[in-house]
Amino acid sequence: MPKLAATITATTTQEVEITPKLRTQILNKLHAYAGLRSQIDDLKAKIVELGGEIGDLRDDTGAMSISLEGFKVTLVAPTYRKLNKKKFVALGGDLKILDQATEEKPKKSYNKITVPGEKEEDSDE
Repeated sequence: MPKLAATITATTTQEVEITPKLRTQILNKLHAYAGLRSQIDDLKAKIVELGGEIGDLRDDTGAMSISLEGFKVTLVAPTYRKLNKKKFVALGGDLKILDQATEEKPKKSYNKITVPGEKEEDSDE
């Protein structure tokens, strides 16, 4: 009889003592980061809004793509493909073979910085 396996995630907290000078330096950099991040978020929101307005104007032309004084606006309607493992198995696929053929490749490491009051998301990629 097969045993059921459970997966859990465990984290540890390590406390380190730092000098007041180092603490101040880190906090200053983090506050500067938060200020710049806030500006970026505001700019991204404005860019999205303006992009939508430009898209509406492109729609008014009736063309899928327009060029004007070096600018180009094109409607891109992408799709993506994703393997549905449950459907794969239902169609007779062997999940063990699929798992054996799946490769895990490392990505570039980065620092994840979360600003107080901001929902957690990956940044600095």
